Amino acid sequence: MSTAEQKQSFSINKVTRFFREVRAELRRVTWPTAADTRRMTLMVFILVSIIAVFLLLVDMLIGWGLSAFLGLGV
Repeated sequence: MSTAEQKQSFSINKVTRFFREVRAELRRVTWPTAADTRRMTLMVFILVSIIAVFLLLVDMLIGWGLSAFLGLGV
């Protein structure tokens, strides 16, 4: 076996071992239940909506303040 073949064989073994270890780790993961996933998703949507409204209000306030300051009369 040549040196190039040994290196290729060695790297294939490393890749195979890596994927075996990934599979083993994924078996140990505690996955959330469907109810947990729905609840967390709803919380994310609510928080994103609140932040979006807040940023909209801040943007409008800054726009109004700049218009008043610069005398644009918008």
